[in-house]
Amino acid sequence: HAKGKPGGPKRMVAINTNLGIMAEHFFPGQVGKDYTLSPYLETLAAHKKQFSVFSGVSHPGVTGGHSAEVSYLTAAPHPGAASFRNSISLDQYAAQHIGERTRLSTLSLNVSKKGNQSLSFTNSGVMLPAENNPASVFKALFVAGNEGEIERKVHDLRVGRSILDTVAQRASALQKKLGQADKERIEQYFTSVREVERRLQIEEEWEHKPKPQVTVSSPKDSEYLLEKIAAMYDLIRLALETDSTRLVTLLIKLDGFSAHIPGVS
Repeated sequence: HAKGKPGGPKRMVAINTNLGIMAEHFFPGQVGKDYTLSPYLETLAAHKKQFSVFSGVSHPGVTGGHSAEVSYLTAAPHPGAASFRNSISLDQYAAQHIGERTRLSTLSLNVSKKGNQSLSFTNSGVMLPAENNPASVFKALFVAGNEGEIERKVHDLRVGRSILDTVAQRASALQKKLGQADKERIEQYFTSVREVERRLQIEEEWEHKPKPQVTVSSPKDSEYLLEKIAAMYDLIRLALETDSTRLVTLLIKLDGFSAHIPGVS
């Protein structure tokens, strides 16, 4: 943006696929702005001046093949080790600074056949579940409930905070009877509880604000990999355009999907 003028909102979208890429077809052979686009980057030729390609970047100590997926946004070392403990992911760190400005502090998405694994981790290294169903994401972002539904949702959020209070009180009483190592683990637990409570409070505040209106219909889930990825990409675009969130992660796990494209034999 022009010098002296405020810029637009800062956004981040992080995407990881579990099978990786063929590096020789992705990274350009030259440095500088006049590089020749690689085969993978040719599809982005019209946007060449709007993106940068980084190579030779890696997290020190992050080993273990596919197990390194959990360290993609955390850089926590040795994810395959039995003693591994993850740390906060980049999107959650950013959410601590800008997450309150949007309906969703972060949007964690997942394209997979099993589970709700994500790229997002809390301060204490706990994985935050990702949303796997495009229709559910669309509803959360753009479908407004009636007054009764909103009040029920607010009630559920308050119940959740009340339960957290009760659990925290019991854990606090237990902490007095523990040794130093166990006290440190309890403190990590308290950090997680406080973080969840803060999220619930913010979510309650947003429940009373109108959701943005869009002219497209809700996407459908699909058994086909390319259709499901396309639906998630469309949702990411809508979420950013409506400023519903500014921080998105998408984990794509290709295992188990149909290899066929509908309509193509």
